[in-house]
Amino acid sequence: MWKDADPTEVRAVWADELGRYEASDIKDALDSLRTSYVDWPPTLYQFADLCAAGRKRRQQNAMRLEDRTHTEMPAAIRAQFAAFKAKHVVSEN
Repeated sequence: MWKDADPTEVRAVWADELGRYEASDIKDALDSLRTSYVDWPPTLYQFADLCAAGRKRRQQNAMRLEDRTHTEMPAAIRAQFAAFKAKHVVSEN
């Protein structure tokens, strides 16, 4: 696919396009290559799409919160919150 192109230029173009992704996104893209594209090798933009999908999965996983149903608020924070509430919240009575 790249036989007529200058290898240094090809690497620079790919590095520029893929530089926005984390190493884990690129690894995820490499892992999914076998099942994603029949064509080999993928184009730069096909591979970048796989990296983008990996980034999206990573970000979605990072946004998930752990189960916090058994987590207590520290006493110092609870006291600060109560003081703030007493000072700033208008009484409903």
